Amino acid sequence: MVRLFFLAAFVLGLSACHCYQPISCVVIDSERQVPIEGVSVRYDRNSAAIGKTDQAGSFSFAHRSGGLWCSPAKLVFEHPGYLSDTVKFDAAHDHLDTLQFIPL
Repeated sequence: MVRLFFLAAFVLGLSACHCYQPISCVVIDSERQVPIEGVSVRYDRNSAAIGKTDQAGSFSFAHRSGGLWCSPAKLVFEHPGYLSDTVKFDAAHDHLDTLQFIPL
């Protein structure tokens, strides 16, 4: 009975684990090769922005997910005058060096 209790506690403990995934990237114009300031970053098209790129086109964010396995972060990048892009950040690869935005 004691073993069963500890096994149940162990399994519940694993399911409550949280994954911390630092994400950082630079967004640039694909034609002019210059950084783009003010690119909105969201979890999906209908959610509020979780951040924007700075003057250097940089964006950093800490994605947290729970459970036994770390789920990838899927982020939507949007800016007027450019095609929006959805990028999946796997837990094993936590950053994207450069994201090139295509002008409309």
